[in-house]
Amino acid sequence: MKYIIDSYLFSFKENMSQEELEQYLYMLSELDKWWKNHRNEIYVKSDISNLLYEHGVYPFSGKLEPLLVKYDSDFEYKDISRILNHYLSQSYFIEDICKEEYIDKTFEIIETDITNEMAERPEDFKNSFRDLLWLVFSLHLIEDEELDSYVVFSKSIDKSISINYRYDCLDVKNPDKIISSASKVSISCHSSLDSFLRNMTTPLLMWRYSICKHDLDFGLRCKLLQEEKFEKIVDIEEKYHFAFQDSFYKDYCDNRYASRPSDINSALDSIFKVIINVRHGNEHNMRTGRGGNNPYVHHNDFIGMRKNITTSIKLHYWKNTPYYQFAKIGEHDFFDLPWEECGLR
Repeated sequence: MKYIIDSYLFSFKENMSQEELEQYLYMLSELDKWWKNHRNEIYVKSDISNLLYEHGVYPFSGKLEPLLVKYDSDFEYKDISRILNHYLSQSYFIEDICKEEYIDKTFEIIETDITNEMAERPEDFKNSFRDLLWLVFSLHLIEDEELDSYVVFSKSIDKSISINYRYDCLDVKNPDKIISSASKVSISCHSSLDSFLRNMTTPLLMWRYSICKHDLDFGLRCKLLQEEKFEKIVDIEEKYHFAFQDSFYKDYCDNRYASRPSDINSALDSIFKVIINVRHGNEHNMRTGRGGNNPYVHHNDFIGMRKNITTSIKLHYWKNTPYYQFAKIGEHDFFDLPWEECGLR
């Protein structure tokens, strides 16, 4: 999978509100996590930095730092610089992989009208975006890929763009001959990180790096959607019923497991298998004490369950098939299972 990043994703308004700034910074921080897992698949245009800087929307131009001070942001300017440096300096240039054969555009028809969506862009940005679409098409042609193989991040477009091209390319068997042809490509565009994550055809890794309770819940639903081959989130919501108690999220984020990625991965895999009812890892009913004759833990018609994550770390949850409430990550010798009303059923 190759991800072609539209430079306008990093643009911002100098007079943005505090809420807009927070959304922008949140988007950058989330992309940073995602970039670290896909850095060999990310491509940008080589002129991305110059274009942003010329139009005053490149944070290194000194217009972002005053906003951070003005709104007393928790983000530090050096962290934003580091994140953008990942994308703008350490990603591959898409032009470099479109030089494998000579391609010259002679005619194009963009079937989806993008003029209105791009109305606020400076003309150079509009041209840059159209050039980006052409390079993505070139990539399809060179690698002989089918439609919808690439995702383009864009801040202003949230729909697929179908493009008809007429082009001239070099006949690799006869270098002196130019071949004229025509083709069509559909490019999926997403206006935000959230819409990107909701595209179920792309690998979803961010569910393992959730920074808020909603992310964890939504990420697992996406994982279920992918693994179970459903088409819509609503299909998952109709078949699977689960919730995370605040007590679980506190363990997940705040205690020592948060600094041990392998344990977090194992925990999330265990949750996934509980939801799809795959019995493994010594899953058993919890008792109120160590003794084998101690009564089982229950709350109304939910029973307390314990499941191995690792040898020493256990997943604790409430079960009333097909309803699950995940309560804690903890050691084996833990018996006081907290209960929260999560609105299941």
